[in-house]
Amino acid sequence: MPYGSGFDLLNKFLDHQFEIIFVTAYENFAVKAFKVNAVDYILKPFTEDDIVNAVKKACERIQEKKLIHSNGNVPHRKASIPFSKRIAVPAFDGLAFINIEDIVRCEASENYTNFYLKDKKKILVCKPLADYEEMLEPFDFHRVHQSHLINLAYVSKYVKGRGGYVVMQDGATVDVAARKKMEFLDGIFK
Repeated sequence: MPYGSGFDLLNKFLDHQFEIIFVTAYENFAVKAFKVNAVDYILKPFTEDDIVNAVKKACERIQEKKLIHSNGNVPHRKASIPFSKRIAVPAFDGLAFINIEDIVRCEASENYTNFYLKDKKKILVCKPLADYEEMLEPFDFHRVHQSHLINLAYVSKYVKGRGGYVVMQDGATVDVAARKKMEFLDGIFK
């Protein structure tokens, strides 16, 4: 682009009401692209199928947003779960819609977050853990460590120690930071 990058162009919009697809020769900006909720990040050289698939993803996202804005529910879905109980997370291949009640724990991985679900699935998300802490806190999630946010509903056991650790229903053990111990125990007993 002659007068800056795609990111420079995006910064000129206060609130964009459109979907973003990056087509570039630079692979090192993919994480930054997903942080601005890009639908896709296509590297050159690309094929016609790459473009068609990216546009299909953008259309799907637009349809999902229309459903969200129309009535807050997804019509004709098996569980008919209200969107307020679901979150959309940016994965590398688009958006993943996750039922909040299915999230066992979230683990930081540099600038990414691993979501561990009750069905043993793991989803790598293109945003840091801090982005989800405030969002999930009202649903009984607790940040027990710099790298872990856990769903209190899936705690099987707490083992004492300086900070101690919890055993989750999926079998994972998660350290509790010493400075977070009292806050965590208060959350368990409230």
